[in-house]
Amino acid sequence: TRGITTNIDWIITPSITTIYANIKCYSYNYNRSLDNTEISQNTSKETKKWTKENFSELGRLINKEYNKNIILIGGKNEWNDIEEIKNNCGEFCINLAGQLSLKESGALLSKAYFVVTNDSGPFHMARGVKTLSFVIFGPTDPNMFEYDEKSILLFGHEECSPCSLHGDKECPKGHFNCMKKLTADKVFTKIKSSI
Repeated sequence: TRGITTNIDWIITPSITTIYANIKCYSYNYNRSLDNTEISQNTSKETKKWTKENFSELGRLINKEYNKNIILIGGKNEWNDIEEIKNNCGEFCINLAGQLSLKESGALLSKAYFVVTNDSGPFHMARGVKTLSFVIFGPTDPNMFEYDEKSILLFGHEECSPCSLHGDKECPKGHFNCMKKLTADKVFTKIKSSI
């Protein structure tokens, strides 16, 4: 992979995506050895995205508990959102949104200890390379997939959810509770009890 070794310990993806990683970044102006977690927010529909505030808080919780840096990944079109997450997390975050190819992202995921992601491409990639995955579902139906000890569902079970097959631009009820009420603390508790 371009400028990145594949010595990775953990992953979380927000597509947004978080990777708990032990990697070295030689390019992208990060010329030091890093012990990291990764977060990525790449999903095509707004309602499938866990909130930026929750991803930021999850990054802080991971850093506090495990003393890990956070690498944020996603598409070029998500750079601004991921930069906001980075700024809200703190100086231990690195934004690599738009800087990794699909192959490089897959290679990174294959070496991760775990991944946390929205219902999006990184979830399927992580499953494909047999990486422990925590997937966040809100408006879409989590019953479209099977789960096992390597793929763990994070779902808030709101009365109105699921409400969409593929997600929408905005919550049809106007409250977005399926994602807002699934807090960073709840997700972090599930992660800690599963690893």
